[in-house]
Amino acid sequence: MENFRFYWDEYVANREKHEDYYNVMENYSDTPILNEIIRYLDEKFPNWNTNSGIGFYAAEFVSDIIDEFESYVNYDDSEEEENEDCEANEEEFTQKELEFLHQTISSYYKTTLENFEHRFNMYSIDEFEAYLESLIENEVDDDKIAELEDLSQEAYDKMYDDFKNKLKEKIVYDFKSEIIFD
Repeated sequence: MENFRFYWDEYVANREKHEDYYNVMENYSDTPILNEIIRYLDEKFPNWNTNSGIGFYAAEFVSDIIDEFESYVNYDDSEEEENEDCEANEEEFTQKELEFLHQTISSYYKTTLENFEHRFNMYSIDEFEAYLESLIENEVDDDKIAELEDLSQEAYDKMYDDFKNKLKEKIVYDFKSEIIFD
């Protein structure tokens, strides 16, 4: 799997596009709630943050889970400010809170995965078409250009399947990196 840091420049340049990720990392990096969410997702859904899982929906998913959990335990702004320096340890989550968190993750994950799979199929087709077009535009050999332009359906499908499989392995968001924000 490709490493997140390879894509760092893309994320900095597209902060607005990845707002949920930045918000989660700025507000919850290395907190018990984020650590427990990541631990549970890694255990139950090992490919969750790749395009084989929920891919580019992962940041919004984690953000929604945090919001749901905070609502469940009745945190309000004043409580958060009072407890800012006293973050609970994972061991301090009650059994009921952990059960709620895990059930919420599992339930939301199934729905999110179904929605993502449809969106990813559309995305992968668009990305493949752009990739194929760039191959043709950057090719200098006229015979190779003609071959790319006149791919048989079987050759096109194989090329697309290979492309899609590589795209599925991509880690979209890595919530484990120690990222320092300004």
